Amino acid sequence: MSTAKGTGSIVSTAEDLNSFFEKLLTGKILSEESLALMKTIKDRYGMGLFRYTINDRQGFGHRGRIDEFRATSIYFANENLAFTLISNGSRIDINKIYTDILKLYLNDAIAEISEAEVAKFVGVFVSQNDPSDKAVFIQEKNVLINFIKDEFKEPLVYKGNNRFVLEQMYAESISFTFSSDGKELAFEQGGKTWKYIKEKI
Repeated sequence: MSTAKGTGSIVSTAEDLNSFFEKLLTGKILSEESLALMKTIKDRYGMGLFRYTINDRQGFGHRGRIDEFRATSIYFANENLAFTLISNGSRIDINKIYTDILKLYLNDAIAEISEAEVAKFVGVFVSQNDPSDKAVFIQEKNVLINFIKDEFKEPLVYKGNNRFVLEQMYAESISFTFSSDGKELAFEQGGKTWKYIKEKI
């Protein structure tokens, strides 16, 4: 264990990690000033903390990985919930398992949408600020998919009211909100919003 030093020389349990992050992020370990510094995010990183937005819920925590041993611990303040998942399975998508367990625990309702409704949002949307910046959406049954050729093909989660979300563990979630006629798009991430218009065929 000494070979990797701080990277892998810590042994803990999910329960202990939950206790640590709950105490850290509720001000029971550090001063308010120090905690505020830790939670100040620059280029996606804080001082020892990551900010996560999962299922429209925001939390702070950390993750680690060495030799396919993985751990993710996040404390969600609004829900007063600390959740840690530890895995030693290299073929398991720990991120998907984490988000699925969180949805079940919090009893998040699944918003329904028909294939006909999804079809309104399929197409190429062009940024109003940069015509070379385009967002492409395709459809598989009643699922809208954000598509970037040869790089990226990710199904989006429907949240209701013409809003779809690309949920990411290690980056800010991306929100796509369409106008009711499907011709305009608001692209939101990290508190910033960009406007897109559907390309005419």
